[in-house]
Amino acid sequence: MKKVSERIEEHVKQRAAKAAALAELLEKSEKEGRALDDNERKAFDEIEGQVKEIDETISRLKVHEALVARAATPIIATPKNPALAKGIGMARMCQLIMASQGNDETARRMAAQHFPDAPDLARLFEGRASGVIQKAATTAATTTDPAWAGALVYQNTLSGELIELVRAESILGQLSALRSVPFNVRIPRETAVIGSAAWVGEGLSKPVGKGGYDFVTIPFTKAALIVAFTEELARFSDPSAEALLRDGLVLAISEFLDKAFISATAPVAGVSPGGILNGIPAGMTFPSAGNTVQAMQYDIAHAVSLLNGTNGARSPAWIMNPVNKIALSFQLNAFGQPQFPSLAANGTLAGYPVVTSAFVPADIIVLVDQYKILHAADNTVRVDSSREASLQLDTAPATPPTPLISLFQQNMIALRAEKFEYWMRGSADAVVTITAVDYGAAPVVGP
Repeated sequence: MKKVSERIEEHVKQRAAKAAALAELLEKSEKEGRALDDNERKAFDEIEGQVKEIDETISRLKVHEALVARAATPIIATPKNPALAKGIGMARMCQLIMASQGNDETARRMAAQHFPDAPDLARLFEGRASGVIQKAATTAATTTDPAWAGALVYQNTLSGELIELVRAESILGQLSALRSVPFNVRIPRETAVIGSAAWVGEGLSKPVGKGGYDFVTIPFTKAALIVAFTEELARFSDPSAEALLRDGLVLAISEFLDKAFISATAPVAGVSPGGILNGIPAGMTFPSAGNTVQAMQYDIAHAVSLLNGTNGARSPAWIMNPVNKIALSFQLNAFGQPQFPSLAANGTLAGYPVVTSAFVPADIIVLVDQYKILHAADNTVRVDSSREASLQLDTAPATPPTPLISLFQQNMIALRAEKFEYWMRGSADAVVTITAVDYGAAPVVGP
């Protein structure tokens, strides 16, 4: 006896055929520029009646299916394996893409063979292989359908796990109060303070604020990374390869974003955003006073004063190399106590959170008002692979790239990850920089 779901599917197919027949009758008369004749009207009415009967049957079968499901005894299965660590699912997906050389059907079979504990991976590549499986016209796509949009949700989840790990490592991820904006939308930007409120007595005139604004549009730019791995690392036999692959991706993406974000590079239209240090006004940057405790105190106080200016900063944060954070943490006052105790207690300096990255130059410290940094980002990462390409294995490749390494000859696989991202300073007073910093050479005792 057929299952209720199978009977429903059969009726859905029958209905689709009937609907096509109705459409054919109408199209024929419309092409000939006439109304339906008697025979056609009779056939149309007959088919329309059959469609209604099929709809009623499908409705009854669905009610039956729901009742059966409600009466069924649930089977509680104990998972064979613990939940995967974050990023491992994405690493597995990358392994499959590399090993299958981009063939989604091959990747689906490999997923079923090598990762039986993660059936969603096989379903993901099944959906990709068919260009996202098309269902009958009467069946809507839902995120609960594993063969349709459910596969897309799973892919976005894997990508989201990787992005979450990157955020924990990268400057952009640690700056939690950046002003999030959409792509290709005009954003108002304040260029002059709107004015100050005032107490107003009964019957007296109220002050009118007059601010200055302009508009900026955050464009689309694509960040692309290519990471090369050996064939051995892409194999499925060693579970540690998954963690190595994941960590390699996280490190590569974090390094790229940090270097680009904290640079002084000018923006290139349609290609890349500029670094937040590009074109900083002369009054918002100054050289360090030195590496004594008093000099460090001066640097910190002066930077805070510049960022707050006359209007005050909304969401300040420090960005520095870990070397400088450690040097500040070790400074002692005349009583042998930490000069900056909040660094060890809660990771703040002068009340502002401290964000560190190994890719921030050690000779600068940045104080930024996060609210004045506009940031647009896509939450997904697209991944492709190649075994035959020739690459210049350099984080800053020449144009044209040289020298080139043959992946085929070196028995390597290249993984390319792409993500849409853009940022820009929303105002001239968004960033303060302390230059010529040499805190790493500072003594570790107080005056």
